Amino acid sequence: MCRFTLILFLLTLLTLLGGCQLLAPAAPPLAAPLHSEHHLEHLLTLTRGDKQLRLRCVLETGNGETRVVALNEAGLVLVQMRQNAQGLTVHRSALLPDTFPAKQVMADIQLIFWPVSAIQATLPTAWSLGVEGDSRTLYHNDQPVTQVHYQGSPWQTPSALNNLRYRYQLTLTPLSPDATP
Repeated sequence: MCRFTLILFLLTLLTLLGGCQLLAPAAPPLAAPLHSEHHLEHLLTLTRGDKQLRLRCVLETGNGETRVVALNEAGLVLVQMRQNAQGLTVHRSALLPDTFPAKQVMADIQLIFWPVSAIQATLPTAWSLGVEGDSRTLYHNDQPVTQVHYQGSPWQTPSALNNLRYRYQLTLTPLSPDATP
């Protein structure tokens, strides 16, 4: 009888946990890699509450591949992300805080830089993208998830992203090739 009760308890627990996962909001999808060639360096500042992480990021796109390399202030590589037709590959340094959401940051970078049409082409039914002036808002089930504000062309001027779901801000500031964070 005790074994039956334990099995019933575990099945109930698994059902509840599975239900919680079904209720959890879906992660934003990644857009397809760009075929146009770009190479730029930005200071990425990720702020959540009173914590801040500053990284020098190199973004390269072209030939259906996106590469992002992020370095700390000492020049050590903390994360390398590569996206192509096979998917996203992430290599993390042990020095990178566990709280750094690499896949989410890649989706944020795409939301900032990719053409609206490229993002909209990959959005599932529950997702939509609104554009108004120098701002973009990503929605999930008509609820705002992420907002982006531009000061001009995102490839040449600072951009600010506010992730409402995970409560962090990401700022990308262009760097000259010889600048240091």
